[in-house]
Amino acid sequence: RHTIAKTYRLLGELPARTLGCTGITPFPGTELWIDAVRASWVRSLDWSRYGGNDAVMQTDNLSLEDIRFAANMLHEYFLLTRPESKATESDLNAHRDRMRRWVEDGTLTSV
Repeated sequence: RHTIAKTYRLLGELPARTLGCTGITPFPGTELWIDAVRASWVRSLDWSRYGGNDAVMQTDNLSLEDIRFAANMLHEYFLLTRPESKATESDLNAHRDRMRRWVEDGTLTSV
């Protein structure tokens, strides 16, 4: 979570115009697949979900819900911090607080 939080903070500083956030996808035949199967991290064998747009594996430290939440939070924060955003300082602070709670204690909250 702390590494994701570092990325989150960095997003507010980047002059990038676009961002892509995806979960890690273990494809059969790769070392990641072998490791993920051995560790029981693979949570879906529905191959239609293996396009990078959905979390299909967890880790010892992050659940599927954590991975989805983090990707969503990163994408939202990126959009909120773009120059063309209409986000207020209050909006940004509320978003940062949601991220802080997740990093500190795993609290998953929606807007």
